[in-house]
Amino acid sequence: MSYPSHPQTRFIVLAQQRTGTNHLLSLLGSHSEVAAFGEVFASPRQIQFGMALAGQFRSQLPHPDEKSLREAREADPVGFLQTHVFGTVTRAARAVGFKLFYDQCRTGREPEVWSWLEHRKDFAVIHLKRRNILRTLLSKRLANATGVWHRTVAETPPEPVAIPLQESDCREFFARTLLHERAADFRFRSHRVLPLWYEDLEERPDSVSEAAQAFLGLPPQPTRSRLVKQAPAGLRAWIENYDELKKAFASEHAVVFFEE
Repeated sequence: MSYPSHPQTRFIVLAQQRTGTNHLLSLLGSHSEVAAFGEVFASPRQIQFGMALAGQFRSQLPHPDEKSLREAREADPVGFLQTHVFGTVTRAARAVGFKLFYDQCRTGREPEVWSWLEHRKDFAVIHLKRRNILRTLLSKRLANATGVWHRTVAETPPEPVAIPLQESDCREFFARTLLHERAADFRFRSHRVLPLWYEDLEERPDSVSEAAQAFLGLPPQPTRSRLVKQAPAGLRAWIENYDELKKAFASEHAVVFFEE
């Protein structure tokens, strides 16, 4: 089999959960020359190659049973990436990447993945963040409560169901997220990095997709996603104790997260 002579870009989408990674990868995955994998390090019990992986690449993936894949990943996580993500089946792609959350690859031999990526300066990094960290926390809690982690245009939006948030949980989450973001920026300071924001992705998906394509060295193509925002209503509709929380943060910088 012959492969294209164009250079291939390897990339990661680095982020916190609930910051638009599925939306971004679905846009990139609709490009004919991108192999966009999902959470290949989702959990010890699960491998998610991702719904954004286009059919021409998905159909070529090897088909060992799930148990064999998990064992291969546990025994040699870097080798797993080299074989099952950046292996032969994706050589026809101009760009190949996967999604990595801050809290993934932290046990067993998986931390080797972080070291490998840090020392491979040929990897491009798309660092996706969300300006409103409160909405990130709320989105996580709603997804855990409902079991719905994404919604397509064909699906009916959920009715707002207010949930309580503890002030201490908010403070801890805000601090931990900012720490993760800064640590990631420092770890990949010598790489090519494209910072992107969830809010821009939601408001101007075409512009963000164009910027990501240019960053990855792709010929421009129109891209599309079937995913839509899950919780379009204002914060007050989803947070049971919204007024109480806003008052608690009234004299702090984090009060901006409560703006509707």
